[in-house]
Amino acid sequence: MSGPTRRLIGQTRARIEEYLENLEELLPSTNPELTREENMIALDNTKMTLRHNAQKLKEAVETLHRLNKEWGEIMERLSGEKLEEEEKEYNKWTTGDKSFLDTMKEAKETIIVLESRVNEAEILQGHLLNPMPLRVKMQPLVTEQGFTQSGSASKWANLPKLELPTYDGDPLKWAGFWDTFEATVHTQEISPVQKLNYLMRKLTGEAFEALDGITKSNDNYEIAVEILKERFGQVEQIRQALYAQLNDIPKATEKTEDVRRTLAGMDRVTRQLKAMGENLNQESLITQLMEKMPDDVVLEVGKSKPRKAPWQMDRLRAALEDI
Repeated sequence: MSGPTRRLIGQTRARIEEYLENLEELLPSTNPELTREENMIALDNTKMTLRHNAQKLKEAVETLHRLNKEWGEIMERLSGEKLEEEEKEYNKWTTGDKSFLDTMKEAKETIIVLESRVNEAEILQGHLLNPMPLRVKMQPLVTEQGFTQSGSASKWANLPKLELPTYDGDPLKWAGFWDTFEATVHTQEISPVQKLNYLMRKLTGEAFEALDGITKSNDNYEIAVEILKERFGQVEQIRQALYAQLNDIPKATEKTEDVRRTLAGMDRVTRQLKAMGENLNQESLITQLMEKMPDDVVLEVGKSKPRKAPWQMDRLRAALEDI
């Protein structure tokens, strides 16, 4: 029953793949050998091309989205063996290397890049129309590689480029990602929609999916940030992720280097838990640490345990490090 829909999906996917393969790499820039008016015209042409490419991809993505929904509606009307056959066919089209859903995602990510470059072109045009005096420190523009700065007299000139990290939705990586993004993009004097474009470009996996479909506008930047903070930056989520990471640390073998590696992994996680206010001396954590050690190490370290007193994490860690 989905034959016509599948044919259209295949045609649209092929069209998107062709667009992506033949997409011209356009990086907005100015040419010092051209006049201001000539640079403005060149940037207008760049923006027009970028917008045209983005629009073509948007239309194709919308078509795939509509066809995907249409296929789902077809399956809702089926039952029994026909439904099973249709579900198998759908799985073929949505898993593996030929998934049209992956093609949609790649196209959406490319659209974000194209729209961000339109914004970059507009920033350059703004500088052309309102050039800053040389005595004024120019605000750095945030690029894919980090800070770039025009003018050799800039205070940033001798600093290394700061790479903006990507974020995949891991709660344990949220704080590091946001601290860097906040310093390099969030606090910059650019429009909220530009910040949103930069943000979307650095998201992958669950984090990208959390904002999938959000309209890129000035009003939606703060909304997007709140969504990410609520989804991935909650204290309880981070605490649970740390305990899960603790559980995943493998038990050490009898080799000394393996014991030290396991101890270092436990130490790294427990220090983060302590910073969040967790009591490291609780029996469950002490027990978990001991269970990660080989039996002969547990016996040896037990000799230094104070009588009739429970282990304290710091003392236990020190005893293990002395072995």
